[in-house]
Amino acid sequence: MKLVFVLLAVAALAFASSTISGEAGGVANYTLPSTDDVLDTYAYNAAEQMSTIGASFDDYATVDDYNGADGTVDTYTCWGVTTGAVPTALEIMVVADDAGVPSASGPTSQTSYPATCSDTGMTYGSYAIWLAVVDMSSDPLMVAAPLWIGSHRNDTVAWYPIGGTTVTGSEAYRTEAAGWSWAPFSASLVAGDLFKVIEGTSGSSLNRSTWAGIKNMF
Repeated sequence: MKLVFVLLAVAALAFASSTISGEAGGVANYTLPSTDDVLDTYAYNAAEQMSTIGASFDDYATVDDYNGADGTVDTYTCWGVTTGAVPTALEIMVVADDAGVPSASGPTSQTSYPATCSDTGMTYGSYAIWLAVVDMSSDPLMVAAPLWIGSHRNDTVAWYPIGGTTVTGSEAYRTEAAGWSWAPFSASLVAGDLFKVIEGTSGSSLNRSTWAGIKNMF
């Protein structure tokens, strides 16, 4: 997928930086994807940022319920903090829905993709908030709700995707123990959704039998 640099001067275009950043007026010099369909979004907004971060954080896996249309995802954008160097790749995880919560059987898909990170100039706790744009164009991901989707860093360096306090549908979940023991954010922090922008192509161009097969996977 071709990436474009969007500056404040082009805020009037289809993907203005104010749209992607969630900040009034936008933030310049972010590396943004080209104008695909926005399938699901909760762009970063400092006024809604969760106020609590764990005293320590590790390579938690975090997922949020997918509220978008059936389609193929080729860009996943999220906001997170790290205790080390910024990631150059992130895993995108898809977890089946189990009566309204992520399935304890683990991800149905867990694929690593290249990620480009930009410093937002904002902080969460004492950590810089990074905007991570995950390029999935080499192997687009098919999605069909209901499901859960999120990011994970698998190189042993801590990465913690952050969220906001406006909850649409169900709050986000994270792993807190070995295996796939999921706990809602509110169990130890506060209820919140993950900040993310999920882009790709809506399923309107795909035939009914294709989507029936995808749904049977979950």
